[in-house]
Amino acid sequence: MLTIRTAMKKYRIWIVIVFVLVALIYMLLYLPAGNKQISPGLMHSDSLGDLRIDMPERDVVKFLGEPGGKGKQLLWEADALYHQEWRYPRQGIFLDLVSESTDSKQRVASIRAGLHSILETTKGIKVGDSFAAVNKAYGDQLDTNNSDPPFTLLAGSLYGGLLFSFEEGKVIQIFLGAAAE
Repeated sequence: MLTIRTAMKKYRIWIVIVFVLVALIYMLLYLPAGNKQISPGLMHSDSLGDLRIDMPERDVVKFLGEPGGKGKQLLWEADALYHQEWRYPRQGIFLDLVSESTDSKQRVASIRAGLHSILETTKGIKVGDSFAAVNKAYGDQLDTNNSDPPFTLLAGSLYGGLLFSFEEGKVIQIFLGAAAE
C-alpha cells in the first residue's frame, strides 16, 4: 500500500526529472551553437607592443612616458574598481587603468589603439592593416556571434579579447580588454 511519504518521494523524483529535461531543452535551444572554440585567455596572452593587460602603472610610464592627459578616477559599480583613462594622443593610445581604491597602485584593464598608433598585436596586426590580414591572423579565434563584418571582428570574447574596428576595409582601432562585464 502506498503511503503519503512514498507518494511524495515519487512526486519529488518526477519534479527533478522534469526540471533537468527543461534545463537541457533550454541549453539546446538558446545557447549558441556552431561557434568556433574561443580562447578564454586571449586578453591576457595577447598585447599591443609591450602593453599588456594587468601591466602596473610604473611599467606603463617606463614604456610610454607620462600620459598627455588623465581622466578622473571613477568608481564603477559593475566591478567595484576605480577606473581612470590615461591618454597618449600623439601615440594613438588610450588606456583604462584600475585600482581597488583612489590611492592604491593602478594596473591596465584595457588598451585602445587608434590613429597614430604603431603598436602591433602579438600576431603582427596594427592600425591600417586590412580586414583580410586580421581574418587570416585571428580567424581560428574569431567570435562569429559578436563580430559584425565588415565593421568589426572580435577575437576571443566580449569578456576578454581583441576587438578590431574597420573603415573602408582597414583597421582604424584595436581594443584589447573586456568589452562586457
